[in-house]
Amino acid sequence: SGSYGQLGNGKVYDLPFHPCIVQQARNVIKVEASTRSSYAISKIKKGNQESFQLFSWGYNCNGELGLDDQELKLQPYPINLVDDCIKIASDYHHSIIITGSGLSSL
Repeated sequence: SGSYGQLGNGKVYDLPFHPCIVQQARNVIKVEASTRSSYAISKIKKGNQESFQLFSWGYNCNGELGLDDQELKLQPYPINLVDDCIKIASDYHHSIIITGSGLSSL
């Protein structure tokens, strides 16, 4: 279902049997999809070092996307509050992450 923008294609409707490329997130290594929102972890190279960037999109009326607002997001947005995210889990009204330094919540 894409009724909350969780497909990341900029639309709020379903696209059955029509895969699409989500343009905003590149080098994605992990994806997490919950009931109404989605998350992706991308590998980013800075000089000789690699780090990880977290993106979120979809339903956000409870702030569960970690974007410091409560607006519906129809495409991936980087979560700048998080550095070095390595794992994420989410559900209906919440999400939690594991960074290189430990557990946190969005």
